[in-house]
Amino acid sequence: MSTYFFSLTRRPFSSPRDPGFLRSMAPTIVESQKRYRRDTLRSFQRGSILALVALVVFASSYPTAFVTAATENATSRASVPLREWGMKDGSSYVQGEVVVKFREGNIDLGEARGVRDARTFAARKRLVVKEMIEGENVGVLKTQDAESVPETIARLEQDPEVAAVQPNFQYRSRTIGTDDTYRDQLWGLDNTGQNVDGASGTADADIDAPEAWAISEGSSDIIAAVIDTGVAYNHPDLLPNMWDGTECKDENGDPLGGCNHGYDYEDGDLTPLPMWSEHGTHISGTIAAVKNNGKGIIGVAPHTKIMALKSGLSTSDNVKSINFAKQNGAKVINASWGMSSNTCDDVFDPLLYQAIQDFPGLFIAASGNSSEEHNGTTYVDMPSDYGHTTSCWTGLPNVINVAAVNSNDNRAVFSDY
Repeated sequence: MSTYFFSLTRRPFSSPRDPGFLRSMAPTIVESQKRYRRDTLRSFQRGSILALVALVVFASSYPTAFVTAATENATSRASVPLREWGMKDGSSYVQGEVVVKFREGNIDLGEARGVRDARTFAARKRLVVKEMIEGENVGVLKTQDAESVPETIARLEQDPEVAAVQPNFQYRSRTIGTDDTYRDQLWGLDNTGQNVDGASGTADADIDAPEAWAISEGSSDIIAAVIDTGVAYNHPDLLPNMWDGTECKDENGDPLGGCNHGYDYEDGDLTPLPMWSEHGTHISGTIAAVKNNGKGIIGVAPHTKIMALKSGLSTSDNVKSINFAKQNGAKVINASWGMSSNTCDDVFDPLLYQAIQDFPGLFIAASGNSSEEHNGTTYVDMPSDYGHTTSCWTGLPNVINVAAVNSNDNRAVFSDY
């Protein structure tokens, strides 16, 4: 899978010579969010959602399912030896937690007895069950003493009741900080060479949004799930395009009786409003802000529905969010978060990989903001590189890795590639 570049993205906000499209989004999305601290506006997405101008608008023509043959590489790497986790300070996984996939012949969480067996297993191993992901036959277990995560993994991976064990990886929103004033100048949609913050662009270095809209402005039948920090779904430029959620199901397909436009897996409730970052709100507006309503800005696919999935961005939250999106009919997932390493061995996340593989739609992942080349050997990024084959996994056909360009159609200086 190749890396795609889209001209909706920009150089870092700190660059005085290269302002961009994304900052122009901010005033509209935050105008009704006065209760949030102004400096949270420094958190913005990587480039990923910008692929949706091509993908969300035409997603209805994309196959509804993918071939999901498990790869030998992915299966064989389900448990990584202690020495290979490569995160000495534990900063890339949740401290004191491990994710255990139980061997179904021994413990089956789909049965009442299996739940009891999992709790018995945890107690026997000096662990406590934090949560269970029934559809994946997975338990998130917490340690009760000073044992480190790698030590716990090494202890559990030899147990015959364990099919695989891994850290509960902690992903990060890939943000670009700024103190600049935000502008409503959407050169990424239609670049006339206009001057934005003192820098002139190149005419037609854009996504040809008006031309695309003449063909289609998207469809309310297309649901784009935004897995992020939550969405201010009551914003006037978003509310008409929010997914209904009145007959929502949880990640296992069980009825929830109605959701407020999505689900909050960070706090475990039906209200996925942002509490600490407006990153997800910003992204949602870029995807599907209402067009021709006399206010705000325009989303690239202004008739698409947004499903808000608030996540703490851990492996377990992200996997449950993906499964919720699958159970509730989303055709596109946006993932503007990730983590990187010098080798794929360090941070391969088999549970997340499998959830993405099993999702019957497009998974749009941002490339990153570190100016790094993703070559699969000395620098890798997850989940964006799950679309590329490496020595640790085979590339998934539904993953699209999106990088960024500037208003002159050159690769943005901050963008991975």
